Amino acid sequence: MLADCRARHPALAQTVLRIGTILGERVDNQITALFEKKRLIAIRGSDSPFVFIWDEDVTGAIAHALGGAPAGCYNLAGDGALTIHEIASRLGKQATDWPAGVLKTALAVGSALGVSRYGPEQLDFLRYRPVLLNTALKERFGYVPRKTSSEAFDAFVAARAAQGRPVSAAASLRSPVL
Repeated sequence: MLADCRARHPALAQTVLRIGTILGERVDNQITALFEKKRLIAIRGSDSPFVFIWDEDVTGAIAHALGGAPAGCYNLAGDGALTIHEIASRLGKQATDWPAGVLKTALAVGSALGVSRYGPEQLDFLRYRPVLLNTALKERFGYVPRKTSSEAFDAFVAARAAQGRPVSAAASLRSPVL
């Protein structure tokens, strides 16, 4: 629809930001919920790479667009990506590899029983995660995210620990039980 609108109205300046997984000091979403688990689930045969963008970089890019940056479609993500196994290692947790078919069945059953907020439709999203290249964002759009994917992830982990809501195994052991 947006591409059709651009074609029909060429004078209209339109900026589309394709945003990676947003992390921030107070961000809670389906992806951050995965990091809260005791063990991370990995899909056998898939690296499941994650690209992250810090929430302040999202607002920074939007402000940059409103300030007269070149219109266009841009991937909004920090440099680099982390695999699910790298994330697990940084959190001091295990990543358990499961065959895709087993996970799909488990998600279908869990969803049908109402015991899982995830359904089988999420499996391929995790299995074939897009890795967003941000070259055009930096070179044509003129916005350079302040945090890489790795730095955004580390800042998220540190913020959660400071709030007493740790996602890392080591910080969880130090946190008081309420």
